[in-house]
Amino acid sequence: MQGLGGELSAVAERFQQRKEQQEAFDAEIARRKMMDQIARAEADVAANAAPDGAGLHDAMYGQVDPRGSRVVKPGLFDTLFDDALPKIPESQRANFARQKETIRAAGSERMAARQQARRDEYEQDQWTKVENISTNSIAQSDPNDTANFEAIRQHGLDLIAKIGNPLARQAAEVAWRSNTAKALMLATIALDPKRAAEMLGATQPSDRTKDDIAEVGGEPRQDAASPTGSKGNRVGQLTPEERIAQTFQDDIAPEERLALVRLARAADAARQVETRANISLAEQNAPEAIKDTGAYDGPLPTPGTVRRSLWRHGRRQALSAIQPSGRCQPSIPRHARCAEQRGAGHCQGCRPGGG
Repeated sequence: MQGLGGELSAVAERFQQRKEQQEAFDAEIARRKMMDQIARAEADVAANAAPDGAGLHDAMYGQVDPRGSRVVKPGLFDTLFDDALPKIPESQRANFARQKETIRAAGSERMAARQQARRDEYEQDQWTKVENISTNSIAQSDPNDTANFEAIRQHGLDLIAKIGNPLARQAAEVAWRSNTAKALMLATIALDPKRAAEMLGATQPSDRTKDDIAEVGGEPRQDAASPTGSKGNRVGQLTPEERIAQTFQDDIAPEERLALVRLARAADAARQVETRANISLAEQNAPEAIKDTGAYDGPLPTPGTVRRSLWRHGRRQALSAIQPSGRCQPSIPRHARCAEQRGAGHCQGCRPGGG
């Protein structure tokens, strides 16, 4: 009988071990199903979250009092875990319940990182919109309005300072300084490509004439890029021109400056071609038009433009056609001079019946 009792006891022990093994297996299967549900829930919460990620973490994992580890605001995780708990075999249930906060902590860290990434992406998207609007505004503005440029630039820097991610903030500031400087240079190229090339160090300012400056409006100035330029209005303080020139040197990468130089030279060449074409067109059409109607409405370059074009292309003899008198000389450039003198009407020599 003692032998039989020992044998029954061994069978019962093996049965219990087998049962516990099966229940542990079933508990693991239930845990894995719950983790799959949690993963799908995280994806759904992220997909439905606000653009800036606000509330993403709390919607999934709620809030826990860091001092007492007490859940003060349950999340979707609590619902999923509490639904899964009754499905765990009773022998494994207590052990499974003890894992709840460990699972929450891991998921909470994961969702917090996901929310921060969403916030970083949102800030970058919003900043990109502001940057595009601002650089487009600079590129279409008057490049001589340094106060406007510096105000736009400072407003951008103020917003960048509020970006949360330090790496993104640093990268945004570097890109902002470069992009605004390039936008200002594009505005300069559009207004005066020759001056733009000078400011980029591609040509010497001494190559410019007074007519070059008059063509784009404004008085002769000392370019900050010029070796003869001002050294500042006071010791230790740069003039606006010098600050802008320093901006081009400091904030535009050398390879990008070269690309801008090529663009400025191409724009200057295109402008010269257009000027010569307008002069040739006026040579052909202006005499008859003035003879018939007393006026010429075609493209009419300014005296400064004519002077530069003639000097650059060896037609100096034609300069004698532009005289500081009230009557036009009988040559093409006379109509450019006439346009300058007559204002809304005609000069004496171009009135119908004039000389």
